[in-house]
Amino acid sequence: MHNNPYLQQVDPFQDQKAKQDKVNKETIEFQRLCFEVFHANNDGKALWEHIKERYLLRALFAPTHLKASELALYYEGFKEALRGLWAQGDIHLRRINGELG
Repeated sequence: MHNNPYLQQVDPFQDQKAKQDKVNKETIEFQRLCFEVFHANNDGKALWEHIKERYLLRALFAPTHLKASELALYYEGFKEALRGLWAQGDIHLRRINGELG
């Protein structure tokens, strides 16, 4: 029997799935690195405590500053980036504990 290329089924999403697999692998690696730094390593845990105290728990500008509203937006983005690093490590921890699929 001959293979007819017109009758072969082709997955139209093959390229997209390959790209998504690559993104998933890169994301898992990033989450693993964040876990290693902020969750598994004692120095990393201490670093996270310093980050929380220095950058997350206190105001980084005076509320009376003329550009306080702009500074609030800027620093909230900065804080969210820091919180995001810790959260990525937490996602990996949940994956290790079997809480994620």
